[in-house]
Amino acid sequence: MEVKKLLALGFNIKLIEKIQSKKLSLTALRGVNYKALLNIGFSEQDAILIRERVTRKPIPVDVIEIILLQTGGVCCYCVNGNHFQPYQIHHIHDYASSQNHNVANLMLVCPTHHVYIHQNKIKAEKQLGAKHAWISLWEISSNMLPKVYPGCRNGTFELQA
Repeated sequence: MEVKKLLALGFNIKLIEKIQSKKLSLTALRGVNYKALLNIGFSEQDAILIRERVTRKPIPVDVIEIILLQTGGVCCYCVNGNHFQPYQIHHIHDYASSQNHNVANLMLVCPTHHVYIHQNKIKAEKQLGAKHAWISLWEISSNMLPKVYPGCRNGTFELQA
């Protein structure tokens, strides 16, 4: 559950793993200042990000679950079906200005594409197009998987005893 809470705050998987390796809970992070984060071994960039994220309103967990279900846990830009790669939840309309955590404003992306979107200032319409195209493709393919692979349910494989 802690991972979902950190994802809800906009942390990427790599930083979540780093936080977990240092045995820090979300409650602990909220009580640690910038200087202490540096002393614990976080980079300046990570410390700034942690302080920003633990003070903003989190994305509701039910919204995260919808996004993960809609996308199969796969980056909307990679569209490669690889749900084992790290991912982040991206605000299509910047959270700082929109304060919008609605499903319609969020998409699942890998860290590479998250940086790409921001660095290249990809327009919201193009992001929405990529999101909707992947969700449509995932819906079709996840409905087909149980027919092709009987051990597959909801896009995931169950081990047969």
